[in-house]
Amino acid sequence: MLRGATGSKVASVSNTCNVYSLEKSRGTISVDASHQANGALKLVNKASTGKGSSRVERVSSRRAMWRRAIFAVASFAALCSSSSVAVVEDRFASDPELRRFVDSQHGEAIAIELGRLVYRKRWNEVLDQSMYLIAPHGTWSESHPAWMPARRIIAQALLEESSRWLGTHRDEVRLVVNEQSMQVMTPEERRQTTEFFESSAGRVFLATRETFLREQAYGLPLEIEKEPLETFKRAHDGAQKVLLALPEDGDGKVIYDFFHGGPGDKLLHELQVEHWGRIVANVFSGDLEAFVSEHKAELSAKVRGAVTGIPPASDKTYLGSVAMASDRTFTVIVEHYVSLSLVGKYTLSYAPADLHWSDIAAAAPGIKPGETRALYRDRAGRLGDRP
Repeated sequence: MLRGATGSKVASVSNTCNVYSLEKSRGTISVDASHQANGALKLVNKASTGKGSSRVERVSSRRAMWRRAIFAVASFAALCSSSSVAVVEDRFASDPELRRFVDSQHGEAIAIELGRLVYRKRWNEVLDQSMYLIAPHGTWSESHPAWMPARRIIAQALLEESSRWLGTHRDEVRLVVNEQSMQVMTPEERRQTTEFFESSAGRVFLATRETFLREQAYGLPLEIEKEPLETFKRAHDGAQKVLLALPEDGDGKVIYDFFHGGPGDKLLHELQVEHWGRIVANVFSGDLEAFVSEHKAELSAKVRGAVTGIPPASDKTYLGSVAMASDRTFTVIVEHYVSLSLVGKYTLSYAPADLHWSDIAAAAPGIKPGETRALYRDRAGRLGDRP
């Protein structure tokens, strides 16, 4: 068994892996590193969004490298559309050793799950901003009774679209996996990795890791799960029990050696998270967000047909907000959006003696100290607080 014997090799896995954690919705899930088994579990849980990785944050050269890779793959993806998908030319597709390397660790599946996890925060932002294509800012938010029913309809529509995207672009995922594997890992590192995942120890580790990622990515874009979340939790619990039962002087040592002195750390941290996961998330996110913009009228009609009480639509442009302080000074916050992204906020202040104070007051008639209102601009350029 993977016991907690102090000083053993597998025990040092846990000490080495103290920094490995999974960030989930800005909260860090980390596994206690005081036992050998928990150290092995930390290795399983290690690669997710990357924010739990100190290495991702501190190595600027690596960030620059994956950003260049994202640009290259995204540029290629821009040449394709869901209606007319170009044939992907994968120069490494016929390499038998690379195929063994990728397939032994279920590379495509891992890249997809990591891409989903990387996209988690952006997914919630896209859903929220999509809601404001139906009714403007300032008229509703998550506290509105129609918000959550409408958001669920938007989420289901986008999940279905992302699943269709994956069905027609899976060859792009393989291209990312193949290209990045050849660039990041040396031939010897790929050989050692293949040998590890084809071993009994590697298969146990992979089963635990893969079920963990599937459980964490449940409900996110690219896949629509047919089974309830509890099914995935049970699968991970079962795989985890097998991992915990590995003999310390047998397969437990194989796992230790792969991540201490072998290429395991580089594989999980650098290749899978920084390259596979981030690039896959970047490539598909652009198409998904373009779909929202191009089909906003259809999405709005679908939501309004199913949910009552949604505020009226508006052809005005939402600009931000204005607040009056106790001394009647106006603070105007201008929000700048590009597509579905808030790219900047600009704060302006107008004291009662300032030149344009009266213009702001006219745009928000009757505003009182302590009150905040939304601001809009109509097609004629007039400023007002009515959507």
